[in-house]
Amino acid sequence: MTSNTPQFWYAPKSRISRFLTAILRPLAMIYSAGDKINQSFDVTNAVDIPVICVGNLNIGGAGKTPVCITLSKILVDDAGFLSPVFLTRGYGGNILGPEFVDTSNNAAIWGDEPLLLNKHARTVVSRNRYQGAKLASQTGADIVIMDDGLQNKTLEKTITLVVVDGTYGFGNQQTIPAGPLRRPLEQGLNAADAFIIMGEDNYGIKGLIPKDKPVFSAKTKVKAGWKVDKKKKYVSFCGIAHPAKFEASLKDRGLDIEKSLSFPDHHVFTDTDMEKLSSISEKLDAQLITTEKDYVRLPDSTFKSNVMTLPVEAYFTAKEKKALCTFIQKNINDKLLKGA
Repeated sequence: MTSNTPQFWYAPKSRISRFLTAILRPLAMIYSAGDKINQSFDVTNAVDIPVICVGNLNIGGAGKTPVCITLSKILVDDAGFLSPVFLTRGYGGNILGPEFVDTSNNAAIWGDEPLLLNKHARTVVSRNRYQGAKLASQTGADIVIMDDGLQNKTLEKTITLVVVDGTYGFGNQQTIPAGPLRRPLEQGLNAADAFIIMGEDNYGIKGLIPKDKPVFSAKTKVKAGWKVDKKKKYVSFCGIAHPAKFEASLKDRGLDIEKSLSFPDHHVFTDTDMEKLSSISEKLDAQLITTEKDYVRLPDSTFKSNVMTLPVEAYFTAKEKKALCTFIQKNINDKLLKGA
């Protein structure tokens, strides 16, 4: 299973990586300058309830959506909030918003992440984040959890949490297209109030984070109750930024993976895709398995009901959860006192 992101981004010491990075660095400078100019036209507005932004500095997945879902539970169970609402752009869908996600479960309309979020709390899709947060506030929300949007300046954030994948870190620390970063590393680090490292810190991430910024640890965990027949053979498929991680997760759990197929990130699966996957599955006499995010993008059919998923969640130890909850409560209270 190949990566859906350039491999040289995450091999900074290799000769080919250094060469490609050097060649693309001028384009990266142009990208950064254009992004800065584009953001200079944005006007920042605030709503009357707290807004927690959960973002990442890299393009591609870092675990933001699972963190948002777990965070919503922490806010309700431990921080005294009653009605959190998720806010997302709805990447891959066609809704401009602001609109609440309905029960159609149509990823082509809403995008895949909103459908996953909506299983846990009301979810607003809005390209204009301020308008989305305003709708949430007007309809009874007492806090907004914004999935992604670190680079979006239209909405004032109370707290900004940056999620970092411990396996990939910040890659070669270059901006697009020379590297995976959406903005220069120093700017991104300064924009965050705290960081959440998912998994083991294999990239020396903590050493790059400013000493005054809190760092919390979490990991991806299979949801309780998930059962799988390890005597079967499996064919895995997904359309995520780092498909090799999914395959590794399955193998770590003892599954016999006969074949792995990767599609572009946020790929909208077609009937042709389904026929191809079914054919491979039948030929190998193997069970198909995919991610929850990919599953919601499968066309409704008998085929879909025969596909397994690996249901995962972001898990914080009791100590880490308490520390994160305390940090959030303190920062929200501090902002309220400043505004009083």
